Amino acid sequence: MQYKIEKAVELFTIVWAAEIENIKDVIEQYCYFIDDSYKACQLTSFAHNLFDQYQSGTSALILHKELRSLKELATGISHQRAIESQLLPDLSALTRDRAKFKGTIPVMELENDKVPL
Repeated sequence: MQYKIEKAVELFTIVWAAEIENIKDVIEQYCYFIDDSYKACQLTSFAHNLFDQYQSGTSALILHKELRSLKELATGISHQRAIESQLLPDLSALTRDRAKFKGTIPVMELENDKVPL
């Protein structure tokens, strides 16, 4: 039983770490481990549609919302619960201190990226 729980946590972590560029592959691999063929079909279809939207240039805001919905559907865990379970990093402290540290991180140009005068 402990092994199943550890494997589930590992799979949930992989799903929550997935990005739009690899969500189709991640979900296809994830579906091998779930025991509900209807849900596997639903998740795979959702992931393929989402990836097609990404390739067609759909807005990032829409893609982000859909990606979050897919991850929640796949794992049964809400975004907030994923943060509480440490499947996702908690960025609230970062946004809280945003005004204090605005513009403090220097961005250097690469040597090969010479800007013409």
